Amino acid sequence: MLVQDSVSWCSSWSKQLLLMGVLGLLLAGAPAALAAPPVVWEDIRSAEGSLRRGDFVIADGDCAYRVMADPIAMGNLLRHVKKVDVHAMEGGFQDVSIHESFFLVGRVESRYHRQVNGVDRLEWRLIAGRQQRHDGFWQVKTRPQGGATVVFENLIKAKYRIHQGLLRRIQERTMNDIVSAVLERCGGSSPRPAKESLPSHAGPS
Repeated sequence: MLVQDSVSWCSSWSKQLLLMGVLGLLLAGAPAALAAPPVVWEDIRSAEGSLRRGDFVIADGDCAYRVMADPIAMGNLLRHVKKVDVHAMEGGFQDVSIHESFFLVGRVESRYHRQVNGVDRLEWRLIAGRQQRHDGFWQVKTRPQGGATVVFENLIKAKYRIHQGLLRRIQERTMNDIVSAVLERCGGSSPRPAKESLPSHAGPS
């Protein structure tokens, strides 16, 4: 049964890879619908996976930390997140499952152990999901001249090499979307309406 499920899953992802390739060709010459967020990205590929790191300046550093450190607030802000299950929150430790939806892939559920320091840093580590690895951090650094710099790092690795390219595309799009959403909420531009008001039950602030 496990072998059958694995073969079926691989076949499904292979079809999605083919569709993604066709979509890439169709979109290659099309103009971008939205301008890319003002982020300096660095991409590193190795045996450990695909690492993407970027930094950007934001007006309200406290807001940028709060909306990502609180898992429910994060779920309310990010449009690709459909549901967040909080299994445990003890001090700075969080055990959460995040249900996401991606084009050509559909719904994906991943479980993470997250660590927040209540001030400026969030770290996460995948403990269950479709990927082999999905780890990273979100660091907010106050700037003397005002505002803050956010450093966003994300490492992904597929369970099967053939799926790594698709994961990289999802990683790039999702990280851009996260930055854009946080800039809208905390960066001084007109904020879009949240799905619901932000809760305030995250770790100490």
